[in-house]
This record gives sequence, C-alpha cells and structure tokens, in this order.
Amino acid sequence: METDCFDVCVQKMFVYGEEPGCVPFSSLLEDDGLECPLSVNFDPRQQVALLPYSSGTTGMPKGVMLSHYCQVANSVQTE
Repeated sequence: METDCFDVCVQKMFVYGEEPGCVPFSSLLEDDGLECPLSVNFDPRQQVALLPYSSGTTGMPKGVMLSHYCQVANSVQTE
C-alpha cells in the first residue's frame, strides 16, 4: 500500500536559515559525505525535490510537489 503521508515519507528537511526540526541548507556545504551519501536509490520521476507553496490566488496556498526529473527538464528547456 502506497502512502501519501508527508510525515512518514520525509526523513530530513533542509531549509534556508534556521527552523526547529529542520537541517540548515548551509550544513550541506560543511558535509564530509556522511550527511548525503553518493549512493542513493530513488525514482527521480516520483521523488519530491522541492515543495514550494503557491500564491493561493484561487484559495489557500498549497504545496506544489516538484520532482527531481521536473527540475532537470526545466533546466534543459532554458538552454
């Protein structure tokens, strides 16, 4: 059974600045390779890379799940 539960799926959340329960993005620059190992196994079409929030023009703001694949595709389109 597949779950959509955010709390179950997220292991770490990186943020700019400081936020309780989150890891500062700046810590990635200090990482010796233990925080983010080179060998990872996930589906880039399904794995959420970014969770920006919409402006809520038609209602309340909502999180927009953007995949790794989507981010690469958007970068390629700008070339």
